[in-house]
Amino acid sequence: MILRLLTCGGCIWLATAVCGQEKFASAPRFGIPADPEMYPQTSPKQLLASLQKAFDRKRVDYILAHLLDPPFADRKIDQYYQLRFGKSRNEERELTREQLDAREKQALELFVAEVNEHFSTESKQAVIFFRLLKDGNVEQSGTMATVTHPSAGRLVLTLRSYEGRWFMANELGERMAPPTEKP
Repeated sequence: MILRLLTCGGCIWLATAVCGQEKFASAPRFGIPADPEMYPQTSPKQLLASLQKAFDRKRVDYILAHLLDPPFADRKIDQYYQLRFGKSRNEERELTREQLDAREKQALELFVAEVNEHFSTESKQAVIFFRLLKDGNVEQSGTMATVTHPSAGRLVLTLRSYEGRWFMANELGERMAPPTEKP
């Protein structure tokens, strides 16, 4: 009897664990398969570690496809797609899924080149960004989080959560100064 209960309990636990993992699985984006085991993003700190790991491995394509705020990434891919092919992705009804994926990957390559160029020309900002990833202090409030560091001054990195996954927002902005009291 106890063995049956343990077996039944184990099956329920296994089913729950498998279903829970599927919630975080992601389809390929822009031709880049998701790898949530290598680059977990179920918390702000995991996302920061995943961003650092992806940059260390020179996987800017993965960052843009899976770790960057999806609405922003989609807009940038749309812009590069339009630039490269003269049409929006929505106008490409005659293409097969494979052809569209190949074109999206080409648009992603242009986006990757833009990001790499930005990091090479904005070295001071890049140093601050990588310091925030490595040693930043995370303050979470609901589905938003900010990452700060004493050496970053007023610059903060913003993170957002969608459907249980955390993403880097396209914002390296200034922290609001605390209100000053008037005498």
